[in-house]
Amino acid sequence: MSTSIVTRAVSFLQKRHPQAIVLHEAATLTSAGGPSFEFWRVIVQDPQAGLKLRAIVVPSFIPDDAIPVVIANLHGDFGKLDAATEVRSSNVYRPHEPEISTIDMPFSPRLVFYADAVRVNQEAISQACLAQGLFVEFVAENEMYDTLFISYGGPDEKAAASINSYLASHGVKTWFFPKDSVPGEKLHRTMSEGINSHARVLLLCSQHSLVRPGVLNEIERVLEREAREGGGTILIPVALDDFVYQDWAPKRPDLAIQVRDRVIPKLTRDKAGEIDVTSLDRVLAALNRRIH
Repeated sequence: MSTSIVTRAVSFLQKRHPQAIVLHEAATLTSAGGPSFEFWRVIVQDPQAGLKLRAIVVPSFIPDDAIPVVIANLHGDFGKLDAATEVRSSNVYRPHEPEISTIDMPFSPRLVFYADAVRVNQEAISQACLAQGLFVEFVAENEMYDTLFISYGGPDEKAAASINSYLASHGVKTWFFPKDSVPGEKLHRTMSEGINSHARVLLLCSQHSLVRPGVLNEIERVLEREAREGGGTILIPVALDDFVYQDWAPKRPDLAIQVRDRVIPKLTRDKAGEIDVTSLDRVLAALNRRIH
């Protein structure tokens, strides 16, 4: 199983519990009459809350006949992982009392089930958890973020490709012209449908893009959509250079006013001049449905 989903799951849990220690281990289970599948057990030891949280991470699905086995062994399997690392920390609420051992902390009755997509039998998992006195929270990456249309000018395609790859690797469903456009479709219709069928539009602002008729048309379409839908925020501009901040002067001044009337983060570049895609973490936060 790709470790990327485990890395993302750990990051997700760490952001929820910034003071916690997050432990994880790989596990393999063979379903009856079927192939083996891999999953990960994760424990969040949170001294601030005085609780430990269990999570199961799967890449996409878990066979129905394996669900009771995985859930039935929760206490023993997680107990082994928990006992492997003991940390003692002060009680943040009662600093004069003795230190708290992570082994002595009780487990929360909540189980987080983290997957890259909702292709699991949620009812079966919920019932199996209830039988163990647990309730389950499902976290699916394909539902964690708003869908995104990427608007850019042709000269910025290399930067757009890097941005698209980074966002997609974090579970964002994107519309990127080289990947998603259909040969033979009319451009105007293609771009209009893309803008209107995605929750947000990421505008790559540069001296190359903001003077191109196609990009200007896309800006007009998304601003019209915002007005139709009650003034909500759909457009997310990011800057590849400083052009958008002062020098951009389109024939329709209201376009510049409406774009500049937003926070426009500037993406940083590495020593080779390439976009440092990790500076897109702020965009990920803006797209994250679970923190708004």
